Amino acid sequence: LEAVVQLFAGVLREYRVPPDQIEAQEAAVRAGQYAALRAGDPPPLPPCPLDEDCVEARTVTVRDGAPAAGRRLGELGLASYGLRARGARVEGAWVADPDDAVVLAVGAELALAGTAEAFERGAPLFRPSGGSLPAPPPPARRRGNVDTEQVVTLVPPDPGRCGHLEQVRPVHPGSRGCEECLRTGDDWVHLRICMSCGHVGCCDDSKNRHATAHFHATTHPVMRSIEPGETWGWCYVDEVEL
Repeated sequence: LEAVVQLFAGVLREYRVPPDQIEAQEAAVRAGQYAALRAGDPPPLPPCPLDEDCVEARTVTVRDGAPAAGRRLGELGLASYGLRARGARVEGAWVADPDDAVVLAVGAELALAGTAEAFERGAPLFRPSGGSLPAPPPPARRRGNVDTEQVVTLVPPDPGRCGHLEQVRPVHPGSRGCEECLRTGDDWVHLRICMSCGHVGCCDDSKNRHATAHFHATTHPVMRSIEPGETWGWCYVDEVEL
């Protein structure tokens, strides 16, 4: 049973779960005489919060002959593959959120976050080939993953900044991604939701700017970010963040 505890602790370490959370899990299992691993109703374990992308994290080693070897992190163009560097072990020291100037010598470890498709696209960077950096892939087509069953609300910390909150109500997203982009096959950068009707549109950094276009077409004044972990809103009329 203790071996099983250590096995799961190793998995949590691979996913970069903070050490104090891992220790809390181990202590809870041992304090319950391993009841959590036996048949029957186990005692509750302490919550182990994971960030939104930790289950899509992998650690790769920079090997001799790989295009990434000897390069600065910024040269790899990880974002074009849909990958993000969450940490790097360089010369024995672990660096969280490394900047673009970090040099990836042979033997360095890089903790990456991204989807399975992103790792597949980025794999040539870390395969020994003796060649130069591969050309970045074309942008991956965004897939709508918004939960249309969720209820989206907006509670501004300072309601007095906006005079249009009477038009804000709980809404369900009307589509799983930018409604117009999904119809045309276009891509987007970030998603916004109309707090009057639930229309989902792309942000102003996207080429089509469908969220703003929706405001101009309907005069619905307030939108909210529907990106994971973001709850801020914006009033188009008053031009204030909520």
